[in-house]
Amino acid sequence: MSEIKRSDVLDDLAFSGIVEAGDFVFFSFCVGNIGQPIEKQINGAFDHLIYRLNSIGLNLESVVKMDCLFRDICNIPVMEKIIKERFNGKYPARKSIQTEFGGKEMILFQLDATAYKG
Repeated sequence: MSEIKRSDVLDDLAFSGIVEAGDFVFFSFCVGNIGQPIEKQINGAFDHLIYRLNSIGLNLESVVKMDCLFRDICNIPVMEKIIKERFNGKYPARKSIQTEFGGKEMILFQLDATAYKG
């Protein structure tokens, strides 16, 4: 296997936002528009993911798997609408999970993703 590359590293939080390993790239903790309504947070998370994808020469078509974390799992239909708008029928595999998140920030949605770059 080739070298594992880590970028968008936050030493204070001990995590890498982007990890490239072989033909796969892992993206963690994609969030955006924290404190705003759910639709804006979901769009913000996708904007964050797209920014990270573009930073290594990829796009949404490269995404093969997503883990979608919700404060309220009943917001899945909002996310599905946004996925339909952004992925143009080339949908990744995905799962949705409900979590309370933590901390003081009002996070309603977070996205983790895996992309293929081979």
